[in-house]
Amino acid sequence: MRFTRADLPGMLIAALAPAALLALLLNAFALWDHDGTPLIANLAVGLGAGAGLAGACARFVRHRAIVLGLGVALALDIAAVIAMQRAGLDGTTTATALKLGGVALFLCVNAVIAYDLVDHGLLPILDRRAARRAASRARDVGA
Repeated sequence: MRFTRADLPGMLIAALAPAALLALLLNAFALWDHDGTPLIANLAVGLGAGAGLAGACARFVRHRAIVLGLGVALALDIAAVIAMQRAGLDGTTTATALKLGGVALFLCVNAVIAYDLVDHGLLPILDRRAARRAASRARDVGA
């Protein structure tokens, strides 16, 4: 796989975002004193995995508008659920429908990202590998 100039934003995200987010979380919640606990390591691993996925998405996700639109819809759905909870309407049918809609939106976001990662990331690698093997077999048969 060859990297191009267009891959630089994804590489920067994957390299710098975990450390910056970890420092932000440690400062925001005053977690600097958790030296002997696994809390900081767990936060770092979670943030690193998230930033790695964000870096992969920067390269392979082509349907960014769909992901962004679903993300905005998910954020609005979350805001509506929180508003209903604060209004004391948490057990209503509407609140439950909003919660199930949020789950569906979250699954749709993940499905679009997974489809793009497979379609634009994994399948081209497998196609190139199959072409190399076919060319190698053709050379072996022809020799």
